[in-house]
Amino acid sequence: DIRKNVRRLSCMVYDRRRRELCISDASFALVDSGRGLEHLLILLSQTEHPEDCRDMLEKTLTQLSHFESYVNKKTTAPHLIARTDFITDPEDLRQEEFYNSLEYIRNHLVHMADPEKKSHYRPTLLSLSIRIQAALKVSRVRVIYALRVALLLSLATLLVQSLKLPHGKWLLFTLASVSLPYADDVGQKAGKRLFATAAGGIFSVILYSLVPSPTGRTAIMMLSGYLSFYFTDYKGTFTCSTVGALGGAVFMSAFGWAPVSRMLLIRLAYVIAGIVIAYAANCLLFPYHRSTAAETLLKKYDFASKLLSKLCSQGVTDTQFYYHLVIQSQLIEEKLYQITSGEEQKLLHDKICECRSLVRAAHRNNPQAEM
Repeated sequence: DIRKNVRRLSCMVYDRRRRELCISDASFALVDSGRGLEHLLILLSQTEHPEDCRDMLEKTLTQLSHFESYVNKKTTAPHLIARTDFITDPEDLRQEEFYNSLEYIRNHLVHMADPEKKSHYRPTLLSLSIRIQAALKVSRVRVIYALRVALLLSLATLLVQSLKLPHGKWLLFTLASVSLPYADDVGQKAGKRLFATAAGGIFSVILYSLVPSPTGRTAIMMLSGYLSFYFTDYKGTFTCSTVGALGGAVFMSAFGWAPVSRMLLIRLAYVIAGIVIAYAANCLLFPYHRSTAAETLLKKYDFASKLLSKLCSQGVTDTQFYYHLVIQSQLIEEKLYQITSGEEQKLLHDKICECRSLVRAAHRNNPQAEM
């Protein structure tokens, strides 16, 4: 999917930025190369009766192969066919549009590899306060999540210390683990933690009951920690963590099936209590759902798209700010697709396509000046 690759390209450029609102001209060209390729594919998808323009399409494919060779460093320069060789009919606007798109991609591929462009950073015209706000990246979901977890852990720590619970850290770890930014994910994470606690507990009861020696138990804990790196799913990693945690609890104080099983029941009680408290705090008292986040992000995306359209119409004076908006809109779009699914994503896709068309139309009416 070309659009997904364009979003990934913007993410890569954003991650490699020197600092906020400080991206090189070469990175600008990299973003524009991807956008140019996307525009070319849109032209291809809109082409009616492709059999009537077979020659033009073959030339386009050949030209894209040259660009691919250049990107893969098989050639030293991105070759571009002469305009007169590509456009056989001067009155055919479609040929003109295809060639302009290929030329746009070629020019930005050249800028992308230019050493001077790689080290040139255009200053932004934005005030210091706006740049600081952009660097802080304060989001509503992050603030709510941070305050919720801080309050929850503070109260839980006070409770553990007041009651002097011997294994109260298991309660705190469960609260921290199950508390998530979106309430929609809490139930699934809680289920995984409960399953992993039970599975790891069963393994622990068997292993530590059969191996009473400190050396053997140490080896089991080390092995469980080592094996946890081979799992990618939370169930696997926390199952191993449970084996290690119970090993520390029974290391020199519990021997035999009954004492080790009793320690497992204590851990299960703490985990279940933590899950219940975390679920109540995240889903009942202070819920923040993906739908709310999607609605907020969509408003930001719509605002950024309209602002980009306005900048293109009026002429870009702050290049850093322009590309900051371009990249941020791509990042927001990527996040929107991550937090939505099903029918909601289909409805979202229509709105995103509408915003893209708005920006594309403004950009084509007043294209960005060549760098």
